[in-house]
Parts: sequence; C-alpha cells; structure tokens
Amino acid sequence: MNIPKITFIKMNKKEYILIAGLLILGLLSYFFMYNIEPGAMVKIEVSQKLYGTYALNKDQEILVKDSKGVILCTSEIKDGSIRVKSSTCTDKICIKEGEISSSGQTIICLPNQVVITVINEKEQIDGVLK
Repeated sequence: MNIPKITFIKMNKKEYILIAGLLILGLLSYFFMYNIEPGAMVKIEVSQKLYGTYALNKDQEILVKDSKGVILCTSEIKDGSIRVKSSTCTDKICIKEGEISSSGQTIICLPNQVVITVINEKEQIDGVLK
C-alpha cells in the first residue's frame, strides 16, 4: 500500500502580506458594519402605512390596530428597547424575535402586516413604496 508523502506548501513574503491584508480588511469591514448606534425612535407600520412613531426613552405599551380597529399586536417599550408582547398571528415569530434597540433593527409580523423599525432622530420618514 502506497501512502502519499505529505508535503507542505511554502509561501513567500508576498503571500503572507496578501493574507494579512485581507484579514485586516475583513476585520475593518466587520467593525464598520456592526458599529450601530442606539436608536431614539420607533416607527410602526401596518399594511405599508405609517401607524405611528414613538420615543424609546418613554416606557409605554402600544396597541397596534388595523383600519377596522381589530388589535393585531401589543408592543412594549421599556428601558430603551421595544418588543412584541402579544400578537394575534398563529406562528408568534414576532414575539420570539425579542427586544430591539439599535438603529435599523426590525421586527416583522407577516400575517398581520406589522413592521416595527428602530430609527434615529436624524432619520426622516420619506415615504412608503407600494
């Protein structure tokens, strides 16, 4: 039985510099992508229409209703973060999502068509695409 001999590949100085550069580039891009500032406001949309905006620094409970007045979900703002406390949907994924507090994070309830997004005070709501 012939067992192949293991040989190690020798790398030169340029290859080490290339690998180190790519590693540094990857770490820098990770740092810039996940350097997210905490949000100040919450935007809630129902069926692609703005339901309301709320401050994250004020603890409150929000009943999200559709156009007919039927309660879709109950959201809770507490200690600078928001979560879906209860929902009428069947799968309850929006409840399992947990708390969000950083700008750009969202909680989506597809069956009820509810989208909760954390935004900064600098961000302005331009409009909703249909």
